[in-house]
Amino acid sequence: MKRTIYAIMAAISIMAVSCSKDGETLIATVTGDGTQIGSINDDIVLDIDHPASLALTIWWDELGNASLSNPDAQFADNFVVNAIQFSATEDFADPVETVVDNDAAAVQFTTAQLNSIVTSLGIESGTSGTVYIRMRTSLGTGAGAEETFGNSISITVTPYFIDMSFITLAGTDGTSVTINAAPEEGTYAGFASIPSGWWNFFFNEGDGTIWGTVPDAGAFVLEEKSDMSSWNSWFPEPSGCYYITMSTADATWSATAITGATATLSGSEAVSMEYSSAHNAYTAVLNPASGDISIYVDLEGTLYDSTNGDGLGTSMSLVASGSSLAVGEAGTASGISSTAAGTYTIILYLSDMTWELAEGEVDIDGGSEDPGIWPEDPDYTVASSDFLYLFNLVDGDPASVAGRLGRTSDGVYEGFQYLGSWQNFKFGDSEDPAAAKIYGSVPANDAGALYRLYCGEDMFNIWYDSADAACLYLTADLNERSWSSTVISSISLVGDFNDWDASADVLTFDPDRRTWSAVVTPGSWGEYGIQFYINGSWEWKYSPDGNGRLVRAENSAVPEVPVEEGRSYTVTLDLNDPAGMTYTIEEYKGSTGDEYNEFFYMFYSWTTEGYWQERLASTLWSPGQDGVYTGFFSTADSWDAPYAQFTFGSVAEPNSGTKYGLDNNTAIVEGGGSNGWTDNLGLYEITASLADMTMSQRYLGKPAVDTGSGNRVQMAFNMTGFVWEATCTFNAGDSFTITAGNDGKTYTFGGSDGVLTDGGTGIAVAAAGTYLVQVDLGNASHLTYTMTLQ
Repeated sequence: MKRTIYAIMAAISIMAVSCSKDGETLIATVTGDGTQIGSINDDIVLDIDHPASLALTIWWDELGNASLSNPDAQFADNFVVNAIQFSATEDFADPVETVVDNDAAAVQFTTAQLNSIVTSLGIESGTSGTVYIRMRTSLGTGAGAEETFGNSISITVTPYFIDMSFITLAGTDGTSVTINAAPEEGTYAGFASIPSGWWNFFFNEGDGTIWGTVPDAGAFVLEEKSDMSSWNSWFPEPSGCYYITMSTADATWSATAITGATATLSGSEAVSMEYSSAHNAYTAVLNPASGDISIYVDLEGTLYDSTNGDGLGTSMSLVASGSSLAVGEAGTASGISSTAAGTYTIILYLSDMTWELAEGEVDIDGGSEDPGIWPEDPDYTVASSDFLYLFNLVDGDPASVAGRLGRTSDGVYEGFQYLGSWQNFKFGDSEDPAAAKIYGSVPANDAGALYRLYCGEDMFNIWYDSADAACLYLTADLNERSWSSTVISSISLVGDFNDWDASADVLTFDPDRRTWSAVVTPGSWGEYGIQFYINGSWEWKYSPDGNGRLVRAENSAVPEVPVEEGRSYTVTLDLNDPAGMTYTIEEYKGSTGDEYNEFFYMFYSWTTEGYWQERLASTLWSPGQDGVYTGFFSTADSWDAPYAQFTFGSVAEPNSGTKYGLDNNTAIVEGGGSNGWTDNLGLYEITASLADMTMSQRYLGKPAVDTGSGNRVQMAFNMTGFVWEATCTFNAGDSFTITAGNDGKTYTFGGSDGVLTDGGTGIAVAAAGTYLVQVDLGNASHLTYTMTLQ
């Protein structure tokens, strides 16, 4: 054991010391033999597409500490320093370290954080490298402080290239656009096609740094965010072409909505340019009478920034240098000239800021509804059915109906739909998938391909491109071969009773029931009744229409359910079926306290953003529905993801309902947190409490078949059927139990008729032979076994 000794005087600022007499010299000693660390992660390939996902978890037995010769003296909180060290060499000659909280029991690193560390160690992007990790403990941070070190572990990491040449505007609806870096470090500027008005997004730099809006500071003031979950930035209306600037140094951004663009031959009238959102490009046809005529390209727009939140008219020009374009002062000649008399099309490609002067009239969108960048789709037809159905998929094939959209005009379908994170689906024009015309997405990786509908046999799945499950408003425009989604962030009940205040009575979404509700005390519905505003917009609203139905309407209406002064009512909306959206108004009986479901669900989960849930791992049971659930969790025989990590959910379907992660592998976090993990491979008893939001686990080893005569056959976990199994030979009249236990707890399962019970009598063997014994511990309320004669 190493000892570090210091003479510590009472005047030293890093300690607060209470002494029995002045001038006492205190001796500080590092205790222990160094902190022992561990991790379930050993071979990590970092994915640039998921910078905020969890990549590495390190835990430890007990952090290094110190003791004083005078037990009445006290340390300052930061006197003992514990830091995780990373090194590319086993001798830790040049480590990178991260100081950890002295109260923590584990530390986690996101993909972006680990990538930055590994890159700084000199490991090349795309190349697998070994990284050594240990814990360093020291007294204070001064030079020459002696240190102790714990055990060293090693992992293999493949980093990705950090490209700071652009910044991504990552939409909360799953869409994204990019703009390029400007010459000044930490600044970005460029044109982008914004998909919708009031589009919500976060700025995401190449190194994974996330920027969003400072709460209550205005839409154009930014701050760094830990993830993309709150206080995003947003664009004003309308959609279309915007010139965007962003400065990390000033923590601000601006958006100029381009309202018009013209191309002018010197001495001639201006020609309006047409905008192609598919190509983020402007075009105009020009007819110069000769060569060498200068062309002016001018843009008009409305500037929104931290000083002009309501918009300010502005103008700019585009100026060429070689084949490149740059933004210049209004009225500046572009530097582009005609080469000869004739007809030309000037094309300004704003994504990469290049230009082209093409001979003749050129339609960059292909002259039809099908831009040339998409593959041909001869099987495509526009549906004429009353509904367009969303299908759940099995191996990419439509299997069951997840929901439906209603026809609002020829070829256009709309409706509300709840989708889980990254949920895959396809559209069809019949509820029978075998008879339906199926619509997937274009089999391409180009920008926008996900939102382009396609009927060819090589179609890709459609998916909701977000880690966060949400209630959405879907629009499928089959005429335009496109679909889109809008996240429903709020529904407000407004009326005479609350002065039409959209912030007064906001409904809450229940992902389990997929309904919206609020408790209100209206007194009276008033003369004009009520309406429901979607996302706070008075332009998107629904009104009562008799018989408990809701319709999209301009005017409000008085509900058919009367209310009384002084009484409260629960208002509930069910928007799931476009043919029958409903509302109910029932007298509020008061809270009966927390109500818990009978079951709580565990899922095997990937270490991706939003912890993608691969499949159901276990159904935990609360017989008394008191919020405390118990059950069993089985891991794979290796640490390979996702079958050794887990999260929770309120419903049995992965990535649906309310998802729960963990903080520090013990605290349950609704809608957040990270994956849970186990220290060993095998069977665990899990206790999860929604009453106090905690989780605990007990390792039970691996179950075994016990014949009662000292003969125990260890079972293995079958990852195909997700059952424990062993092959055993019995005589007629034998009996056996299934045992599992460790850490002071042992289960002995007996049973009959295929049902296991803890403490039950032995399972009888009717006929001699060799049997495959399989045990399913996945549902705590119904444990089962099978015996198959071999």
